[in-house]
Amino acid sequence: MELVHYVGEYKTVRVLGEGRYATVYEGLNGTTNRRVAIKITCKMLMAGTNPHFISNERRAYEILRKNACYSPNIVKFFDFKEDRENAFFIMEYFDGFTLQRVVYESLNNKQRARLTDGERRGFLMQIGDALQFLHALDIFHGDLKPENIIVRREQIKLCDFGCSIVSSDRMCAAKRLVYNGTPGYAPPEVLDMGELVNLDDLDTWAYACVVYYVYSGEQPFAKDNLCRTFKNLKMLEVGYDGLPEYVQRVCEGVFRRRASDRIKMESVMEMVKMFPA
Repeated sequence: MELVHYVGEYKTVRVLGEGRYATVYEGLNGTTNRRVAIKITCKMLMAGTNPHFISNERRAYEILRKNACYSPNIVKFFDFKEDRENAFFIMEYFDGFTLQRVVYESLNNKQRARLTDGERRGFLMQIGDALQFLHALDIFHGDLKPENIIVRREQIKLCDFGCSIVSSDRMCAAKRLVYNGTPGYAPPEVLDMGELVNLDDLDTWAYACVVYYVYSGEQPFAKDNLCRTFKNLKMLEVGYDGLPEYVQRVCEGVFRRRASDRIKMESVMEMVKMFPA
């Protein structure tokens, strides 16, 4: 029998997903009967691996909650609670599947229809719009990947802001990103502890990885072990066989060693806007 957590007026109903640092539950507000998502993060676990994880996520969500306008492509944040052992993020319940699952099943499950060009382009435009909304508020997601994008029918929402960074100067020391993000979804300079990383580039690189994934079902750099992943990242070894030329142009424009040589998010979005629909 599944353990039920009681968090103020909320209680958990069932597990929706589990990640490296947290478990997300479907929850219920006992007063209003509203369905919510409750993300529970263990404080002791985070203290030893990523001590800024909880404060990063809370800061990003508080900025979003105070903003007069809210992106329809970002999961809404309602409340934060904590006790001695755990932190609880109370968020919008968005009933869907991860982009990772949607793409995988469209390519590998014969009972599922393949994604159309219009659906792919629509997902990518929404993801890009959400990123640009965040960047205008000096929020950088820091861990954009298909697992952190939820799809319901034709709508997407970004979630999981535990690796997010709020920075008005839009720069961050690479050593601060050691426990952030997912290998292969960050540019090569993140591997160099002495480097400063441009945060716009960090999310744009991850966005290009998502573009690649949506059309191929594979991650461009990630392999079966970290050594090979880091080697591919340092050498910029990417395979484009079978990918449309317009996808390759976007990826080649972003996947460059020198940050100054990369195309920026605004240009990437203009290119994606021209994808076939």
